[in-house]
Amino acid sequence: MRWTRPTTGPAARTAGPSSRNGRRRRSSAGSGATTPPTHTRRLPRPSEIRPPARRCAHYDGARREARMQVAVEGIVETLRGVPPARFQPGEVCARLRGLLLDPRTLQPYLHFAPRRYTRNLIYRDEIFELIALCWEPHSQSPIHNHSGQLCWLSIQRGALRLENFKSLDGPGPGDGIRLVPNGGLTRATEGALDLQQGENAIHRVSNPFDDRAVSLHVYSRPYDTCIAYDPPSQTARVMRLCYHSIGGKLVDGPPEQLQ
Repeated sequence: MRWTRPTTGPAARTAGPSSRNGRRRRSSAGSGATTPPTHTRRLPRPSEIRPPARRCAHYDGARREARMQVAVEGIVETLRGVPPARFQPGEVCARLRGLLLDPRTLQPYLHFAPRRYTRNLIYRDEIFELIALCWEPHSQSPIHNHSGQLCWLSIQRGALRLENFKSLDGPGPGDGIRLVPNGGLTRATEGALDLQQGENAIHRVSNPFDDRAVSLHVYSRPYDTCIAYDPPSQTARVMRLCYHSIGGKLVDGPPEQLQ
């Protein structure tokens, strides 16, 4: 099956629902906003869904003996080959563990921005999306959850700090939400793999170092909003997720970026 990169429209920025034939339609959330195309696949029946497999959180890439280097198109086709019912932690971890993308095929999707990080969409369908995040030195994401979905993070260049948190007051927005540290990695380097899953998966990713970093993220299923937390005020709010580029092409929109 031939893979086609997502295309961008004149004002595409936020993710949202798409029509069944993969063509973008206008989002009701804002005026003029359009959504990236999706690729239709059959959804699994409840009887086909397997229970989640063992976590692959914090796999240390430095310990592997051999590195697999594949083209971006190759990992897209690999993930597309996973049956929807088996798109679970262990199955996807096995495909991402030790992965390093060919820098020449990744380069078209790497768009940096001063003093912050960017989200660059490579591929999206109703089962998963693949995004390259570009981190300037000393940039960081908000503390956030993943809307109850699965998130795999593979570091492709440089190093990042991964901080997990536990909410003492529930996952949703509101007042009096207290967060406490819940593990992580102070310095995760090239090849490291992390998994976030479940309603209580809350974390922050940052680049406190002096060099740029790039991470590859797989989200299943794709989601358009998440909860962002503000520890000083002990509050949380719903935030809409944005793309800095789609299919390698920059898009217009506000500068806010969430992971």
